[in-house]
Amino acid sequence: MGQAQGLMKGANGTGGWMDAVSYMVGLSGGSWATGTFAANGGQKPTDLNDNVWDMDVNLISPGANKDQFFSDIAAQVKAKYDLGFPVQITDIWGLAIANHILPREYRVDTNPNMTISNLPSLVGAYENASIPMPIIVAAG
Repeated sequence: MGQAQGLMKGANGTGGWMDAVSYMVGLSGGSWATGTFAANGGQKPTDLNDNVWDMDVNLISPGANKDQFFSDIAAQVKAKYDLGFPVQITDIWGLAIANHILPREYRVDTNPNMTISNLPSLVGAYENASIPMPIIVAAG
């Protein structure tokens, strides 16, 4: 378990302080934990490990369906390009990571359209502010 996941486990434990937190920040790799927590409605790390993360599958080459996986990513990136948006390697990387941290219905082979800005409409826990809103920071 990484440092960010360990912190989340402790913060959500008995007497944890997450109930008093309005925002949660993830920097670079820490944004994986922050994003996973936010996208999956505030599940505890142990539940994320059981229900979302698949640590046995390679992040870049996800096993038997890797041809379809890369074809799906290429189609998503091309669709963005065709709409006139610039594309870069982070588009591909982000979609690959999303396959490991987002709920099943928002992965690359289904409907990869979950964003930070639409979290309140997709994740019920944001309606009553029962989980903190994520702030994602990337260092280049």
